[in-house]
Amino acid sequence: MVYPGGNEGIVKKYPVITVSGCPGSGKTTLSKRLADEFGWTRISFDDYEGMTSRAPEELAEWRKAGMPFDQLFVSDCAVDVINASERSGVVFETPLGRLHQQEGIAVAHSIWIACNLDVALSRVLLKEVSAQDWQDIQE
Repeated sequence: MVYPGGNEGIVKKYPVITVSGCPGSGKTTLSKRLADEFGWTRISFDDYEGMTSRAPEELAEWRKAGMPFDQLFVSDCAVDVINASERSGVVFETPLGRLHQQEGIAVAHSIWIACNLDVALSRVLLKEVSAQDWQDIQE
């Protein structure tokens, strides 16, 4: 979108809202509902993050290197968020909230979902553990 008043070529960015919280806090549920309600683009950090799939040795090296922020991603998440914000508002589901500003993402609002850790763990387990796994655990 171009600013009105003849300033051709100046790109207007739409708002970016980050939704953050611990795993199982409801980030996905809230971000989907916000994106649907506003008709905005939804982008999930989980689609880009690559650190949790790495071997323990790689994680140890990353820690020794000072945990560089730019190594958290397997692809260019920031570029996708910035490009999406040129077309519509963006609901960005991420545990890092406003930290993404250092990548050039203009975060308009940041929502943190506070959640009891026992509840969050239960929600993650219910989502990730299959019915067969639960049966095996009970036996």
